[in-house]
Amino acid sequence: MSRIIKWMYVGVVGLLAIILLAINFQYQGMESRIKEEVAIHADITVQLLKDRVEYWTEMMEHVFKISEVFFDLHSDQEDRLFYLESQLAGHPYFDALFFEGTEGTWISTDDSIQPSVQSADAEDWYKNAIYQNGLSIEEPQIDENGDRFILISYPVYFRDGTLLGVAGGKMSLATMQGILGSDGVFDDHITYLLTGSGTVIFSSPRAVDPESDLRDMKVWLQAEAEHSDASPGETVQTLGDVEGVFTAQAIGASDWVLYNFTPLDSISHSLKSLRYFTYTLAGLATLVFALLFFIQGRYFARPLLELERQVAQIDIETNPGYQVKIYPEPAFGKLTTNLNHVLDKSYEQVRLVYQDKNELSALNEELTALNEELEASFSQLVATEQEVTRQKMNFEALFRYFNDAVVMFDQNHCVVDVNERFENMFGYTLKEIFGKNLDDVVTSADIRTEAEEMTKALFKGALVRLESVRYSKSGEPLNVSVQGVPMLYDGITIGGYAIYSDISGRKMREEYLAYVSTHDDLTDIYNRRYFEMAIVDMDLEKNLPLAIVMIDVNGLKMINDAFGAKRGDDLLKRAVIQISKHCREQDVMARIGGDEFAIIMPTIDSETLEKTVKAMRKSCNELMVDEVPVSVAIGWADKTEMETPVADVLKSAEDYMHKYKLMEGPSVRGKAIFTMIKTLHEKNKREEQHSIRVGELSYRLGKALNLPSRELGDLKMMGLLHDLGKIAIDQNILNKESKLTNEEYAEIKKHPEIGYRILSGVNEMSEIAVYVLAHHESWDGTGYPRGLKGTEIPYLARIITVVDAFDAMTSDRAYRKKMSYEDAFAELRRCSGRQFDPEIVETFIGAMSQDA
Repeated sequence: MSRIIKWMYVGVVGLLAIILLAINFQYQGMESRIKEEVAIHADITVQLLKDRVEYWTEMMEHVFKISEVFFDLHSDQEDRLFYLESQLAGHPYFDALFFEGTEGTWISTDDSIQPSVQSADAEDWYKNAIYQNGLSIEEPQIDENGDRFILISYPVYFRDGTLLGVAGGKMSLATMQGILGSDGVFDDHITYLLTGSGTVIFSSPRAVDPESDLRDMKVWLQAEAEHSDASPGETVQTLGDVEGVFTAQAIGASDWVLYNFTPLDSISHSLKSLRYFTYTLAGLATLVFALLFFIQGRYFARPLLELERQVAQIDIETNPGYQVKIYPEPAFGKLTTNLNHVLDKSYEQVRLVYQDKNELSALNEELTALNEELEASFSQLVATEQEVTRQKMNFEALFRYFNDAVVMFDQNHCVVDVNERFENMFGYTLKEIFGKNLDDVVTSADIRTEAEEMTKALFKGALVRLESVRYSKSGEPLNVSVQGVPMLYDGITIGGYAIYSDISGRKMREEYLAYVSTHDDLTDIYNRRYFEMAIVDMDLEKNLPLAIVMIDVNGLKMINDAFGAKRGDDLLKRAVIQISKHCREQDVMARIGGDEFAIIMPTIDSETLEKTVKAMRKSCNELMVDEVPVSVAIGWADKTEMETPVADVLKSAEDYMHKYKLMEGPSVRGKAIFTMIKTLHEKNKREEQHSIRVGELSYRLGKALNLPSRELGDLKMMGLLHDLGKIAIDQNILNKESKLTNEEYAEIKKHPEIGYRILSGVNEMSEIAVYVLAHHESWDGTGYPRGLKGTEIPYLARIITVVDAFDAMTSDRAYRKKMSYEDAFAELRRCSGRQFDPEIVETFIGAMSQDA
């Protein structure tokens, strides 16, 4: 008996060791799964930056392709310079644009960039563009201010294929840094973008030691190249004292390369929690087995050994009347009573037939057989108890402490038991679903076939796994990883386990990345990337006639300058709403530039297309920003035959739109400026009277200074427009009756710069814009906004400064009474030589005194 108990303890200890090994294996598996998630995230991040760089190069090439069309149609250098300046204003990524013709002509928006014939350093951009017959990006350079920049060039051809020249642009690396990393996607990564010569042109905020980082990364690449013929992939490396996933990728067809290191410190908390859970689970298992050892020893093993010892002492001949006693073990009480009852009967029989040896011998044999039977019963009881304990521990370990949802089912695929995680995830209790087919509980009709195929494979003894959707009690779909494990007995599948891991978080991240990669973040419509894919996908015969509509919002820069970028963004959103009213469900609308939209319209005839475009133009022309009307330039083209390349249709629509914009753009901006000044005067009558008086007094002073008629006209116009910038100032400040605070006065001082930005957008008012910018400068250099001094201030601006101050002093204000002419003349003389030009002050006082 003691040997059986000893082997029983050995078996239990072995089972405990197996369970602890299984817990450790589960921990290792979970740790590997978490690291795989980080590797996937690193791959998505690298692909996102790669896509952004490739999209950026495509956008640059698009700008120069549009320029090629304009330069082919317009040979006048001033027209070309105006076009480059307008393109520079519409594409804030560039710091400058330039063009050099084959005959040596040169135009540039920045004098710091020299033509190829004047500079050996500048020669590469011209030759490389022609050699590559496409977009050429040069190595970074440093300008006179110490700022790093790159030159981008593109060959320009006539329609007959003859080389016209090379167009190019200058972009600072700071601008590129903002383009690629403005949304903070790479803040948790150590990321570098290098040119073929190894120059860093982009780095993430966490990349603080590029020299050390790049040295280590290149060593990793070299080591991986020596052990593999394939391109470098994802490897786990240690940078400093941080472990992470390292990835290197080339960018498109260029010689640029991207290095990315994703630290694993983001998962340290999860690994720590998992480690604590594993240790706790192992401790609990050990404690439960220790408790079982104690219970078995106290209530089973010890009584059995005692019973064995006392049974061995039974001897009817030498010790008649002997009774078995086992205390204090009530579980064996009945057995002891029955045994003692048998002994009593035996003793009685011995006394009755003591003389009969044969009967006594038979009785001894009967007792011996009974003893053997009892021992066999006890051994079977111990073995059964051991098996029950083992199965119970296995079941508890699987169901109660597993981190994923687990359900056990029988050979008919009916639910037998579930763990607490399953109840929390799906909302069912065991009582609600016990005995039901598992597929009826967590699947729906659309995925029933998939679930049944998985069940068939499992009952064939296979371990199955897939990612799919299952449904909770409330009908909510859950993204899960499903793993099916069969239960086998003598080679026959008698049931199994279904393990569900929640992957909703990962799925949501994947869906979000897919959405933001195809949608514009401001207007929430499709972006240029999606548009370029859609135009290829929709180029099918079933979609003919296929039309493309291009729309450009006129004057967006002017709106931004006058009312702020937020109002400009609001205008774009409202424009999208108006345009969408006339789009059909099958149409695709996308924002392809700062103020440009494109619409793909399948199966639309020419008559319907023209009506739709007219309706769009009418709706957009009803848009206003603070009573300033807004207009749009629209171009369209359609494709009726599959032989026509869709690229030609797109180009025709763009050409039509740009032609319309070039014809009507200046007049639209001019109308908008006069609408702004009218709106300002309607809101503030005092400003209207002040502007009229300044214009008339400036005209009189100009005549006294013997100015030509053209400048007299400019003075009168400038008097009307010199405070145009106040359109963007809070009306509460402009109409405030008490004295302005320092903060309010600082806002008022912004109006010359705002007026300049608005007027400089109209060619015929560019000179007046300069005067407006300087009309608050002082003779001694203490004025604003640029602190010009003396003759550095434009002459007409000095005239307006004197007249503007005189009218302000001789007009009533809420916080003071107006001055007399004599007091105002005295104040002008007091400030002469400091605030005002002395010669203009004396001429003005003389003219005003003479008229009086």
